[in-house]
Amino acid sequence: MKNFKNFIGKVALVFCMALIVGVLGSESVFAANVGDQLNSPEAGWKRYGAEDKNFQYSFPPVWYGNKAFSDGTNKLLSVSFNFKGTKLRIIGYSGGDRSSDLSCIIDGKEEKFNQATVSQDNSLNYSKEGLENREHSVKIKTNVPGSYTGLNLTAIDIDVSGELKPYNENIQPSTLQIILNVEPEKNKIRLNETVSANLTIDNIKDIAAEDVRIKYDNSKLQFLGATEVDGIKLVKNDAKDGELRLILASKGSSNVVEAKKSLLKLNFKGIAAGDALVDVTKGRVSDGITMEKDLTDDQCGQATITIDNEALTDVNKDGQFTLLDLAIDGRHYSEDPATLTQYNTDIVVNKAIDDDDLTKIGEYMLANPNYKF
Repeated sequence: MKNFKNFIGKVALVFCMALIVGVLGSESVFAANVGDQLNSPEAGWKRYGAEDKNFQYSFPPVWYGNKAFSDGTNKLLSVSFNFKGTKLRIIGYSGGDRSSDLSCIIDGKEEKFNQATVSQDNSLNYSKEGLENREHSVKIKTNVPGSYTGLNLTAIDIDVSGELKPYNENIQPSTLQIILNVEPEKNKIRLNETVSANLTIDNIKDIAAEDVRIKYDNSKLQFLGATEVDGIKLVKNDAKDGELRLILASKGSSNVVEAKKSLLKLNFKGIAAGDALVDVTKGRVSDGITMEKDLTDDQCGQATITIDNEALTDVNKDGQFTLLDLAIDGRHYSEDPATLTQYNTDIVVNKAIDDDDLTKIGEYMLANPNYKF
C-alpha cells in the first residue's frame, strides 16, 4: 500500500509539472499564424493603432472606425515608421476584394504579403521575427496602382519591450555587407521591354563556386533566360515560375573572385505594370580548397524593377522586335520620325532615327525569344 501511495504521488507530481509547463509554454504553442484573427496582441507583444502619430502615410487616410484605408487614388501608396525591437506584425482588414500584392520593407529588405484572403477585421497580414534588437525602418507599400484594392492598416504589434518611432530610413544598417546581389541595368522599364540584371558577387575574396536561389515577381516579370559571362560557367539553371536555382563555377584560378564581379546576366521582360522584386533568397559559396559556407539573409541582396504602364512598341507594330524592325530604321536612317507615322521608328526617343535606335532595336531583337536564327 505504501508503494502504491508513493507511485500515485509521483504520478500526480509529474502531471502538475506537465500542466505548469504547458501553461507557461502556451505562448509558443498557440502562437498566431498569418491569416488568423488577432483582436488583441498575444503575450510578449504590444499594439499600436493606425492612428498613432508615428505612422507616416503617403495618402490622406479614410477612417472606418480604427482602420485607415487608402483614399481611392489610383497610385502607389505607402505607410512608413520605425520601431525598436526584434519582431513585427501587421494587422489589417482582409477580404477577397483587397490587394494581393503588398510589400513590407524592413531596413531595405523587401518581403511580399497579401490582404486578399478571408474577410475579417484584425487579420494578421504579415509577421516577421528574429530581427536584430535595434531600431528598424519599415515601409508598407502597394506594388500596383489601385484605388479600392489599395492599402489598409489597423495596427502593428511589436515586442512588449519595443517602441514605435517616427520614420527615418537613414538609421544604421547591419554591419554585414551584401555579397550576392542583383543589379538591373535599368530600374525602370516599359511594358514589353526587356532588361538585363547582373548577378554580382562582392565583399568577399577567393571564391571559386556559387550556389544561388532567386525569387522574382512572375506576375510582372517574365524570365527570358540567363547569359554567361567570360570566365564563369553556368553549371545549373533551374527555372520555375518565380524561382531560379543557379550554380556557377570559375573557369580556372585566373577567374576566381578577388573583387566585385558579375557572375551572370539574367534577362527579364516586363509583362505587367508595377514594382517587381528580384530577391536573392539563399546563397552558398566555396573557395575550392576547404571552405564551403552559407550566406546570411543580410548578405543576400535584392532589387526592384518598376514597369511603367506605357507599353513598348516595336517599329512595325506587330508585337515583337525582329530583323525587319532593324531594317526599317536602317532604311529610314536620319529621316524625321514624325513623317513615318505608320512606324514607331524613334525607339530611343530624341526625335531622330540614329545609331541609338539601331543599337536598341538590335538589343530587343536578340532578347526576343521568338526571334531565332
